[in-house]
Amino acid sequence: DCDEDADGDTLINKYEIKIGSHPQKVDTDDDTLADNYEVAGIKIKGDDTNTYKTLPTNADTDGDTLSDSDEAL
Repeated sequence: DCDEDADGDTLINKYEIKIGSHPQKVDTDDDTLADNYEVAGIKIKGDDTNTYKTLPTNADTDGDTLSDSDEAL
C-alpha cells in the first residue's frame, strides 16, 4: 500500500517512490544514515549551526569523496 511505511523509516512508500529511495530499505544508499534522517537534514562536522539535506539515494551528496555519514555529526 502506498500510504504504508514498509521499512519503518517514517517515510511513506509513495513518498519514497517519488524521491527515488527504496520503500523497503531504511537506508537506500547504504551510508548508515536512515532515509528519513537524510530527508529531514543532518548536521555536519565543522558546522553545528546549519542543517543540510542529503540525498537518501546518494552516499556522497556533495561529491567531495567523504560519505554523508562521515560528514555527519
